[in-house]
Amino acid sequence: MKKLSALSRQLDENYYTPDMPRVMRKEAHYVFIPDNMMRGEARHHKLTANDDYNYFGKAFTKTATYGIMIMRSKIEPANALYFEVTPNKESAFVYGDLYEVSPETLVDLDYHQANNLITMRKEVSVVLQKKNAEVKAWMYLADPNYFSDTFNERLSPYTLREYLWNVPVIAWAQSIFQ
Repeated sequence: MKKLSALSRQLDENYYTPDMPRVMRKEAHYVFIPDNMMRGEARHHKLTANDDYNYFGKAFTKTATYGIMIMRSKIEPANALYFEVTPNKESAFVYGDLYEVSPETLVDLDYHQANNLITMRKEVSVVLQKKNAEVKAWMYLADPNYFSDTFNERLSPYTLREYLWNVPVIAWAQSIFQ
């Protein structure tokens, strides 16, 4: 019985990071932060709580295959949540900060981003704005299973007219390189 409770506790502790062994094998991970954990935003302190990070600069996703929804909550500031879409005229590049973090910080981020519940951590290609260098980094995307009831209604890209001025983290495909 003790083994079962220990296993249960381990599963509970690693719920947000089901790939914990893989995460802990690397010394550091690149993470792309395009939401309210960016520098100057309301939840940035969640990322910088541990001193195990390096800031590399502004970056954007290599492909314009993302849509955006805004999650509002009574306890936390509004947050942009991204999801993958089939490329179309309303899909977008995502703009944010690139960090290198320790495995422990990545586990903390998994918890704060509700990885494996509301979001799913996925490796994407991002391009550093100043150096034009491509990097593979983790990004938190909306988990379609969590939003399955209203997926088609709530998770759709904003059009240019609906774009919220206070969410400076998305760049529309038709304008980013013009």
